[in-house]
Amino acid sequence: MDGLFLVDKPCGLTSRQIDNFFKHRFDEKGVGHLGTLDPFATGLLVVGMGQATKVFPFLDDKVKTYQATLSLGTKTDTGELTGAIVASMPVPQLDDKTISKTFSTFIGKMMQTPPAYSAKSVNGLRSYKAIRLGVELKLKPQEVEIFSLTLLRFDKERAEVSFRAVVSKGTYVRTLGEDIAARLGTVGHLLSLTRLSVGPFSLAKAKKPEDIRIGDLIPLSDCLLGYDKVVLSPEQAAFARHGGALFISEKHTSPFMALDPSNKPLGIYASKSYGQYVCLRGFKP
Repeated sequence: MDGLFLVDKPCGLTSRQIDNFFKHRFDEKGVGHLGTLDPFATGLLVVGMGQATKVFPFLDDKVKTYQATLSLGTKTDTGELTGAIVASMPVPQLDDKTISKTFSTFIGKMMQTPPAYSAKSVNGLRSYKAIRLGVELKLKPQEVEIFSLTLLRFDKERAEVSFRAVVSKGTYVRTLGEDIAARLGTVGHLLSLTRLSVGPFSLAKAKKPEDIRIGDLIPLSDCLLGYDKVVLSPEQAAFARHGGALFISEKHTSPFMALDPSNKPLGIYASKSYGQYVCLRGFKP
């Protein structure tokens, strides 16, 4: 089984547990996901089955959309509600206008240090595992970009801020929530986090794991959204089956999905020079 499932991940499960669920359900050894979601987070998880995991490096996942609720006044060691409270501060007088104005200061590129409780790896050791082992890891700041930050609702009585964030790949919304709280003059942690989209893939088309059927699979040939699909001649297909270079007079997007005359995927090809395309990733028949 080769293709993608769009999964609406429930709260409380790890992304790896979702992979294992599909591995056992469909008796498929090769299962992986595009972009990890924390156990407390919900929403879109793109799961690759079989050879579809090979297309992950070529999928457009540079922009992601999240919806979150930030609780002001208390900070946890994980940046979200399952962690232990490590600090408390009064919440200043706030209103929608003040919060929206503060949001505007985040738009653009910035340096962000990943949270200690994260899957970030240093010398092969995951940060959250290092904490459990008592090992201190120094996580380096990385550049991220906030494309938009929109206030959805401010519950003054509960001191809760609900917002939508469109961010670059690698952005930790838990850390963003803590930074928002700091600029508002207090501390905070996330009560909820839902991923709404990953590149062209939307939560609106996802299903709960238990509701997904084989008919929901996005076939391997359709995984590269926005790229050309090129049906090869029998002669060209013979070369492509062995990862050989292709010479095509027509101009195509780079990369593109190469299909045999019966529309079965053979590989992902990219332009090397005018008319010549080389194989970046081949698929077994």
